[in-house]
Amino acid sequence: MAMPFLEHVSTRRVEARPFLKWAGGKASLINQFAQLFPQEVDRYIEPFVGGGAVFFHLKHGFPRMRAFLRDSNKELINCYRIVRDRPIELMRWLDHYERSFRSHGSDYYYLIRRQHDLTDDLARAARTIFLNKTCSNGHFGLTLAANSTRQSVK
Repeated sequence: MAMPFLEHVSTRRVEARPFLKWAGGKASLINQFAQLFPQEVDRYIEPFVGGGAVFFHLKHGFPRMRAFLRDSNKELINCYRIVRDRPIELMRWLDHYERSFRSHGSDYYYLIRRQHDLTDDLARAARTIFLNKTCSNGHFGLTLAANSTRQSVK
């Protein structure tokens, strides 16, 4: 089975970057913020991680930094946990979604968007990332009320 995502996996260390586009994201502003950050960071607490631009920027500069990421959206926090704990399995799911989307187009997108009953964390994370990457400007409309609880990733 061909896996385009896996063909690009390397053993060399690369800079992790935000993998989601999120409302209020700071990726385009990070260079302006950089001068405001302290010279040393050993611990970072993020109450509203969103796409994680600040976290990824700091983690690159301070690899030993311990981070505590929070957000009120449990689907978002689930994505971060799966990316951290099960990246290869996630890439397989995303590869499947990509191939199916290329074959079936927007019909496939709407099919996945209607799936609200997923119970498996890996499937939910893959769905969230797929919808984020294929929708209009990263805004695919998770219902906040259904997804809101205080969630964290350490």
